[in-house]
Parts: sequence; structure tokens; C-alpha cells
Amino acid sequence: MGQVFIQFLWLGCISFGGPAAHIGYFQRTFVARLGWLSQAEFAERLALCQLLPGPASSQLGFAIGRHRAGLAGALAAFLGFTLPSFLLLLLAALGLQPLMTTLWFTAILHGLKLLALIVVADALLTMSRQFCKSALPQGIMVITAAALWWQPGLLTQLTMLLGAALLSAYHRSAHFSAVQVEAAPRGGQP
Repeated sequence: MGQVFIQFLWLGCISFGGPAAHIGYFQRTFVARLGWLSQAEFAERLALCQLLPGPASSQLGFAIGRHRAGLAGALAAFLGFTLPSFLLLLLAALGLQPLMTTLWFTAILHGLKLLALIVVADALLTMSRQFCKSALPQGIMVITAAALWWQPGLLTQLTMLLGAALLSAYHRSAHFSAVQVEAAPRGGQP
């Protein structure tokens, strides 16, 4: 549990850029570097967390902590990850706002945001290579990204989810039918 807290505390100190960046940091740390989860386990938890209301990165951190050390690990992950931002907000509320608006402080924040963009792009490429290995998922990914860029919003998201689900179901049923035809006995052969 202590290891979970320390890892998440460190990530809470360096993870700038919002939930998408946090997910990228989690993937690099807990899948690629520490091996606490496989890429498939990470993807399953991420998919579940994205269906729940609220920030997926907070929920994913909780899920990774639980996977590693049970409920105590989940709580340690949550506390470790949120403690740095809580302390920064507390300092701002206590009157250190002038320090936070200095040129050097804002320059550091902008640099960290740029780093977060690179981490998000790296995580996106890694996960797309892992999960979009054939033409159908690659096509769904590109069309969905283009549609969401062109027309962001809940209706587009729901339309893309429904379309991808129907297309995948059709593809699976067509593949299943082809497998059944191949497996069927031919011309009187047992």
C-alpha cells in the first residue's frame, strides 16, 4: 500500500494537463514501467472508467490502486494523487496567489502542459497500436476522431458509440457465420 501511495503521490506532483494526460502518465507508469497491469487489464479498466460519470483519470487511479493492493490501495492511490493539487489550491486560497502569477511560475506550468501533450500523444499511439490491429477498428477510430473533431458533443459521441457497436456486431456475426460454414460437414462427409 505504501508503494501505491508513493507512486500516485509522485504522479500527482508531475501530472499536468488534465484527465487525458493523467491517463497517459498512468499507462506509462503502471503498464510500461512498473508492470502492475497488462495493457489489456489497463484498457478494460479505462473503458469502464470512461462509462462512469466524473473524471476517468481519478476513477482509473482508484481502480489501479485497488488492483494492486485492494481497497486500502485504492484509497492510497486516491489520496496520493489528489494531495498535491489539494495543497496547491489550499496555498492559493491562503493568499499565495501573487507567487503563482509570476512569470517564472507560469512558464513552468506552460512547459509542463507541453510535456503533458507529448505524453497524451504517446499514450494515444501506444493504445491505438495495441487495440486497432486490423482495418475495421482503425477505420472506426479515424472516422470517430474526425466526427468528434468536426462536430463535438454528446449526440456525436452517442452516435459514434452506437455506430461502432452495430458495425462490430455485424462484423462479428458475419465472421461467426463464415466460421460455421467452414466447420459444417460437406457433401455427406461426417
